[in-house]
Amino acid sequence: MNSLKMMNKNSTFQRKFVLVYHKNLDSSQIASFVVNSVKENPSIPIKTLIAKIKNGLGYSVTYKKAWVAKRKAIAMEFGDWDESYNLPRWF
Repeated sequence: MNSLKMMNKNSTFQRKFVLVYHKNLDSSQIASFVVNSVKENPSIPIKTLIAKIKNGLGYSVTYKKAWVAKRKAIAMEFGDWDESYNLPRWF
């Protein structure tokens, strides 16, 4: 559990908060949630996506999961490298 201490002139109080994670919320679901934001701004910062996910879904996600979701959202919207160039499979 994390805590946040705030100082005031007359008193000090401590506010505790819990980061809520959802173990079944995977990067594919997150990608479908953020695909419009990524479409509007492909260079959107990961921290901004994390804040949008927290505000929209109510769950905190790790930086890595948000980064993977952004990569998937870019692939969903613009296609991935192999699709873009129709590279032949040599193997």
